Amino acid sequence: GDYRERAERAASSADERDAMTATGGFPSSQADGSPELGEGDRLRGRFELISKLGVGGMGAVWKGKDLLKEEAKDRNPFVAIKLLQKNFKEHPDAFVALQRETAKQQRLAHPNVATVFSFDRDTDTGAVFMSMDLLEGESLDDVIRDLPEGGLSESEAMSIIQQLAAGLAYAHQHGLVHSDLKPGNCFLTRDGTVKLLAFGIARASKTKTDAEGVTTLFDPGELGAITPAYATVEMFEGREPDPRDDIYALGIMAYQLLTGRHPYDKMSAPRARDQGLTPEPVSKLSKRQNRGLARALNLDRDKRTASVDQCIDDLRRRTNLRIYAIAASVIAVALIAALAYGQITDFVRGTENEKIISVLQQGGVGPIAEGLSMIQSLESDAQRRDILKDARTRNAVVGHISQGDRHSIREGLSLIRPFDQQWQQYIREDPRARDAIIGYYEQRIDEAFSPAKG
Repeated sequence: GDYRERAERAASSADERDAMTATGGFPSSQADGSPELGEGDRLRGRFELISKLGVGGMGAVWKGKDLLKEEAKDRNPFVAIKLLQKNFKEHPDAFVALQRETAKQQRLAHPNVATVFSFDRDTDTGAVFMSMDLLEGESLDDVIRDLPEGGLSESEAMSIIQQLAAGLAYAHQHGLVHSDLKPGNCFLTRDGTVKLLAFGIARASKTKTDAEGVTTLFDPGELGAITPAYATVEMFEGREPDPRDDIYALGIMAYQLLTGRHPYDKMSAPRARDQGLTPEPVSKLSKRQNRGLARALNLDRDKRTASVDQCIDDLRRRTNLRIYAIAASVIAVALIAALAYGQITDFVRGTENEKIISVLQQGGVGPIAEGLSMIQSLESDAQRRDILKDARTRNAVVGHISQGDRHSIREGLSLIRPFDQQWQQYIREDPRARDAIIGYYEQRIDEAFSPAKG
């Protein structure tokens, strides 16, 4: 679709402006208030700053080089470095809290959640920074900004929405609420994979209810980040983070992808509530789907959709397979029977593929083993090749391997052995899998040569 083509064009340009990071895209003109560091400076003696990619309300984003990876001859030693505001020095409690939140995200291993490697403080400069995946493609903010009139088709929009939902549901299951979900914190990679960014750093804060727009407001003293156009009434009121805050933002992005417009014209939730606004129905959705979208966009937390799984179920178009069967039997007597059969076969295969992928995306060795077994049992070689080529299949397997511990690496490599050598190599050469495997064995080597304790 168009969104995938845009991502591929952005990646192939090799422009550092499109080498986006786990922070979303920031306008380069915005002052960041981060420590005075420049190209060539190093953090903790390990990360070298290469070039600034952008700045935002929470700090500056740099392309960096991991010197340990370079020393280990890693073919891709580059990472994203987020330098947080220099006034973090004045808030030691904020540093500790953010370190704990980042540790939660580091335990997340999901293909639709960007990887955070570390959260640290440079002892020489006092700079607080995070090292993250350096992603190639474009932010969802850019995708939405460049949408054709009327938005994406339902199928294209749902491909993005379902991936966002999968990452969110996984994070919520692990007790982590994003609290600053917005297009700028979502990313579309060159292969069409959607990544959620900036988990573990955004928390609800008390913010003036007359704030508007899409600029993130951040105060390390309150440990809060909020983007008015995507924040709930409850976030403005400073209430505890809740998964339903993320569902509201997900609903807004779904509406934007489907229509090209913000449901409340980028008005803050408190102001939209005070004016009694309700979103217009989306013409390309059914009545049932529109009711589901309206629930996600409800300005009252208690009336909003309770879970991400319920939200995506409400938005997914339901097809009556019986109607398909009746229609097929009626047109079978016509000359177009062959074409009709092909369409129905494609539909059934597509539905089966989505079911398998949904199993894989649950994460963990059990679901991945079950999903791969389902792929092996497919009768059609063409269908098997299609699903193995799907980026979501690869990301599910690689996501398990990239947890980096002995069990996840061995389990992942063992599960792919029944498949052809080309696909096994495709998995093993993924940078995330390769880094996890190399990192694991480097650690084992270091332990072997370390002086014995005790």
